Amino acid sequence: IVFRGLTFKHSSQKGVLRYFEKTAVRLSRGVRNCSILDCRFSDLGGSGVVIWRECRNNVVAGCEFVHTGDTPVCLFDYPGTGPSLNGGNQITDNYIHHCSTVTKSTAGVRVEGSEENRIAHNVICNMPYVGISVIGTRVKSWVKKNVPELQPPYTSAKLKPFVPARKNIVEFNHIHHVMQELRDGGGIYFWGTLGEGANIVRNNLINNVGTGEGAAEGIYLDAEADDIHIYNNVVYGANQGVFLHGSPRNILENNVFAYSYLIDVSISPLEFNTAPMNNIFSRNVIYMGFGKLFETGDNRNKFWGRKAVGKMDNNIYWRGNTPVDFSNMHLNQFNKNSLIADPFLDKPAGDKFTVRFGPHAEKTGIKPIELKTVGLTKTSMYTAKADKFSGVVFPLPE
Repeated sequence: IVFRGLTFKHSSQKGVLRYFEKTAVRLSRGVRNCSILDCRFSDLGGSGVVIWRECRNNVVAGCEFVHTGDTPVCLFDYPGTGPSLNGGNQITDNYIHHCSTVTKSTAGVRVEGSEENRIAHNVICNMPYVGISVIGTRVKSWVKKNVPELQPPYTSAKLKPFVPARKNIVEFNHIHHVMQELRDGGGIYFWGTLGEGANIVRNNLINNVGTGEGAAEGIYLDAEADDIHIYNNVVYGANQGVFLHGSPRNILENNVFAYSYLIDVSISPLEFNTAPMNNIFSRNVIYMGFGKLFETGDNRNKFWGRKAVGKMDNNIYWRGNTPVDFSNMHLNQFNKNSLIADPFLDKPAGDKFTVRFGPHAEKTGIKPIELKTVGLTKTSMYTAKADKFSGVVFPLPE
């Protein structure tokens, strides 16, 4: 079944079950191989499209979501036994903006309990809260009815096979001017994925996250977000560039975090983490931040025995004429081969969207980042007006 070229407006704000009621289009319980193409969702009381329970291989593409009261696009299922039944869906080339007008604490695209989805080439902007979120569960949130035969005590390792928040790909999205009203979120946000098959975050452009105050991160890995590979992303003008908050065994490499207002890199192990956490932060460019270079949760330093970092090296740090000291009480043993040097970041214009670096990058193994196809590649009558990436990657934030 294909929905094409339709406009959905004026759904109710009333309802008891979020994501089940109040939604313009809901695919539920076994819907497969259906498409929602070139449609417009506007002025809704609830959500736009909800792909709810046991749905696979569906497509939402070329649509515009504006002034939705709740989440524009949500993929949702519950943890449990047996193979995951929600997954393999494609959310691509959509223009999502000025949404979450009733329920503020929503994401432009929310993936919860769903696997092997591709979220790509979307423009998500002017949102009160998160751009894209991928959600699983946490050990402390687990309830026996999810998997009755699984006996306590519950641990992350024991729960992993039953949490289908894995193998999702988030790529080539342009996310900007999000976290404009709320705090404690990010351009891309992961929570409780626990780790059983890597989620991939690559080649996204994320800029202007937050309004200069509070926790608003370009990329935010929160409580037990595990086994995520993050590479070739460009983040600039966020309150905080990247935040690893109780999240173990993630790899962040070959990214740019530029012009962060408050903190460039924040890492905080928490009481529920088990050692070794072994996050890897390697071959990244940290450029022209205005606040702290590192924040390692010194008020919580009793948890640093969890070994939050396994490797942090071969990075480039630069703040112009301002001295850079990348030592930190928790990170002093790292960055032995990192450089304090101008990476000579290219400022591409027109259709040249490859972020290139100067000769220092070769010494650390940092490679160019391809952003030529970031954002929309398919335009419909509803997405044609979306702001196209100008190619100017690093304007100095106002």
